[in-house]
Amino acid sequence: MTSVVAVEVAPDLKTCKAWISVLGNEQAQQDTIAGLKSAEGFIRRKLAHTINLRNTPEIRFVLDQSIEYGVSMSKLIDDVNSHSEKERMSMKIKLSEILQDTKTVAISGHIRPDGDCVGSCIGLYLYIQQEFPDVQPTVYLEEIRDSFKFLEGSDRIIHSCEEEKVYDLFIALDAGDKQRLGASAKYFDTAKRTVCIDHHISNPGYAQSNYIEAEASSTCELIYDILDEDKTSKNIAEALYMGIAHDTGVFQYTCTSSKTMQIAGKLMDKGIAFTDILDKTYFEKTYLQHQITGRALLESMRLMDGRCIISGLRQRDIDFYGVTPTDLDGILHCFAIRRA
Repeated sequence: MTSVVAVEVAPDLKTCKAWISVLGNEQAQQDTIAGLKSAEGFIRRKLAHTINLRNTPEIRFVLDQSIEYGVSMSKLIDDVNSHSEKERMSMKIKLSEILQDTKTVAISGHIRPDGDCVGSCIGLYLYIQQEFPDVQPTVYLEEIRDSFKFLEGSDRIIHSCEEEKVYDLFIALDAGDKQRLGASAKYFDTAKRTVCIDHHISNPGYAQSNYIEAEASSTCELIYDILDEDKTSKNIAEALYMGIAHDTGVFQYTCTSSKTMQIAGKLMDKGIAFTDILDKTYFEKTYLQHQITGRALLESMRLMDGRCIISGLRQRDIDFYGVTPTDLDGILHCFAIRRA
């Protein structure tokens, strides 16, 4: 089956791109695109009779693999759901066992770390330091936002992975696949044992031991679950609260559950300055962030009867405003329009 997924016409109306989806193997896809290209003249003649334009646009057929990608994602979801609840939740009662006979632990999250990634890494790091003095934890992350640097332990994050080391244990947090670990994946590959803790439903379970809970609001919520509540210090609570708040859009997204709110309340009871955490790490924006958000809004358009909003920023826009990937945080929240 062949479908036209989308058509994009150039502003001068001289060319257009047609994205074609083909259900079939790679050979069938190539044959279909080749056939459409050979029939371009016939198709343009047909179009000339139905559209009132001085020139009929040249048509460029592009293979669209979104449906194939969707099928692949569905398979990943099925694979994740096929794990029994006992297997997926076993990490809750085995954290101390996994750290037994372990001297060195590498903790890392995904590239371009957001609040949940940073909060979960630092929260677990501080807990291991506090409760397992014989274990030496090390956190590897790319550069983090300045607003996250109030967290205890953030100054001990290592941003370079040039040193050659072999760890007893590697714990991957908030990373949906190994590639998302970026440069720190080298330590994952050489570690004696690996663990993945994540809440992304697409996670295939790439570590030796996996604690994947797609119903959780955030990885920080999962970290809270495997820690001893009574031994969770104020510094740990700050990190976990920040991560939960960021990944729930300050408790607005549908991933927020009653359990999420209960955990947030318990973290607040640790005496954290939760209002300051939200203001300084989530709500406060720089002038550049407001500029690039405004540009994204100007470039946006609504589709599907207003149910979907799309936008795009070109590299030249990024260069013109002088922003970095971290300056793009929060743009999606501005597209959460409640009314038409």
